[in-house]
Amino acid sequence: MTDTPIAVIGPGAIGGLVAAMLQQAGHDVVVVARAKTAWQITEHGLDVETDAFGSWHAPLTATIEVPHGARVIVTVKAEGPIE
Repeated sequence: MTDTPIAVIGPGAIGGLVAAMLQQAGHDVVVVARAKTAWQITEHGLDVETDAFGSWHAPLTATIEVPHGARVIVTVKAEGPIE
């Protein structure tokens, strides 16, 4: 769809779903995660199961760094306000 990848930082429940749905829509998506998680996602992809959107396997690629020039979506947990 486009040459500019979309990097999704934080492949938890929200980030994983966002990444999988963007990939399913034809976008070039890379997941950004810690090394162990990035390896697991690259090796096995993500299995998505939802009531609203159905179920599918998303063969995503993951890395530990945001690719140069990528558009970024941040989906990490917030621990609360910094005081």
